[in-house]
Amino acid sequence: MHAHGTVAAVGVEGPSSYGSGFTHAALQADLSVVEVNRPDKAERRRVGKSDPIDAYAAARAVVSGRATSAQKDGAIVGIHALQTAARSAIKARTATLNQITHLLITAPTPSAPSAPPCPVTSVSPPLPDSGRSATPRTPRS
Repeated sequence: MHAHGTVAAVGVEGPSSYGSGFTHAALQADLSVVEVNRPDKAERRRVGKSDPIDAYAAARAVVSGRATSAQKDGAIVGIHALQTAARSAIKARTATLNQITHLLITAPTPSAPSAPPCPVTSVSPPLPDSGRSATPRTPRS
């Protein structure tokens, strides 16, 4: 890495994910690691889409001072991993509940759970004007 001169800083796109191995090696070599955002979409369309072009864009961002955010420490990476695991668990729970619901909906009639019969405690004829029951009646057997 020092073949082209003194390295002031290293710009890495995605230092916590795809660039984590390179970031770890750069930090072990006592190099300053700066997180670089993705290249501008309009610039990528105009200039081209390739790794060497992205590398030059990352270097320009570090040298010009546009990319100044430091590498995330271990606590932030750990929190990100926990958030990812929680999001995955929620998605799995939702998928499981959806499967169970759809199985119950599409199950043949004998297998489908049925609600227990609801006991009727009072049945009476409605009043002529209000639609309410006049006197409670006992249910028929």
